Formats: sequence, C-alpha cells, structure tokens
Amino acid sequence: MKTTDIEYRDGALTCRGFIAYDETKTGRRPGVLVVHEAFGLGKHAMDRAKMLAGLGYVAFAADMFGDRMQVTELPKAIEIITDLLGNPPKLLARADAALEVLRQRPEVDAARLGGIGFCFGGSTVLQLARSGVDLKGVVSFHGALSTKAPAKAGSVKAGILSCTGADDPMIPADQVVAFEEEMRAAKADWQVIQYGNTLHSFTNPEADGSLNPGSSTTRRPTSARGLRCATSSRRSSERRAPIAPGKDPLPVRGGGLDDRGERQACGGAEVAAASAGPCRNSGVTIAGRRLAITKARRSVDQS
Repeated sequence: MKTTDIEYRDGALTCRGFIAYDETKTGRRPGVLVVHEAFGLGKHAMDRAKMLAGLGYVAFAADMFGDRMQVTELPKAIEIITDLLGNPPKLLARADAALEVLRQRPEVDAARLGGIGFCFGGSTVLQLARSGVDLKGVVSFHGALSTKAPAKAGSVKAGILSCTGADDPMIPADQVVAFEEEMRAAKADWQVIQYGNTLHSFTNPEADGSLNPGSSTTRRPTSARGLRCATSSRRSSERRAPIAPGKDPLPVRGGGLDDRGERQACGGAEVAAASAGPCRNSGVTIAGRRLAITKARRSVDQS
C-alpha cells in the first residue's frame, strides 16, 4: 500500500493531506474523500483512509485546518470548527481544495467520487452534498446535522447516509427531525440510521468521552439485534439502485443484518467501506463495514 502526505493550498493557506491507495492495481478506481474530526487530521482519519485503500479505493484524508494542525484543547477545537461551519462558503472552499487533489490523481476515476466524515468531518461532507457537488454519495458519522445553508430542492446529487447515536448530546432529536425534513424538501436520496444507547464519537476507539457531557464513555452500539432494530426504523427515500453482484470483501463476525436488511438500510450513497473501523465492544464494525460495502457497490460499481 502506498501512503504519503500531499501538500495543497486553499488560497493562502497551506494544507497537508494524506493519501492511501494500492499501488499494485492498474487503471482508475473510485476515490473517497475522508474528513477528520474536530481536533484536526490525525490517526483516526488516516487509519480510515488506509482501510479504504485496502478495499481498492483511493482515499484522501483532507487537512481542513491547514499546516496539519492538531488541536488538544476542546475550546480551541470548537472555535476553529465554529468559524468554518458558520461560514459555508469558506467551509466548501476548504473541502473542495482537498476534493480537487483527489479528482486530479491519475489513479482516480473522477466520475466516481464519494466522501465520508466524522464529527466535524461528517458535517463537512453533508455540506458538500447540500451544495450540489458532483459526488456519488456521502456518509456522515456522528456529524452535526444543522446548517446555515440548507439544501435546495433538486440540488443534491449525492446519496446521503447519516449515522448517529440516539443519545448523542451534540445531535439532539429535534436536529435529526429537522434534517429529515430538509432532505425531503430537497428531494434527496437519503438515509438516517440511529444507534440506540450510543453517544458521540462512537467510531473512534480512542474517544475519551470529553464530547459527551456527564459521561466518561462513548457508549457504542453493541449487538446485531440492536443494529437490526436501528435499520428497521430508518427514514429514507424510496429510490433503490441495483446491487452489484459479488461477495463481501471483508468477513463479518457474528452475523448482523441479512442481505435484504443491508440493502434496505443502505439507500443509494457511495461510501467508505470499513469506515467505522474496529471499535472496542462495538457493533459498529458490523454496521459500518456491511453498510459501506453494499453502498459502495451500489453507487460506484454500477455508475
């Protein structure tokens, strides 16, 4: 696997992203933009990029803060992401600068691009979709769903999947409802999956609970039964794309969703296979990998 840093610019700001791909493969392949959490580009997002590369994608982890800045203090992180999320044009310019790196790579089929993000990164890829950027799909993991620039009817080209914790203090129930109403009004192809008894940052094994006031844990989903319950109560559009044939490239321990359940739950977004990654005591590995694999086949391989 080839991994390297790539320097690029957003105006006067120098950014340093991270790319991963299988250099032994030939021909162009789908590309996935990976957007980091609120503390900057670090191990979590880069590990997800490497997982995607192992599944045959070209993955580029964006540096949304510039100069590979990693923040250690929560107030500073909130200050930075509030500035970006509160200024959608600035946020989109920063994200598109990274997306352009991916588009221009000789290994990438620029007609088959997707994006995933975690926390702040999830909000970022959702904003890309809202703006009408030509992506096959985006997936937000525990990303805030509110926005200052909601999607306009007919403008959303990407399929959208949002995975949230039902007890996430940063994504209250009314925010989820408002997002669903926004997606319906925009006539988007969308999915929302909520994991019961689950707080913020549930995909990150190193999360310490600091973003979950009153709790020292992230309370991740723990059972296949719980995942089935979550997906059976999904909200979605009714459009269904065909599922590409083939066998899942990753083994899934302990069962989980059956094929029909996966397909119904997944909708039409292009996604990050294995994006959830291995989490301690977590059903997210089952959910993230199987949802991602199915959705990637649907939107990328069939496009």
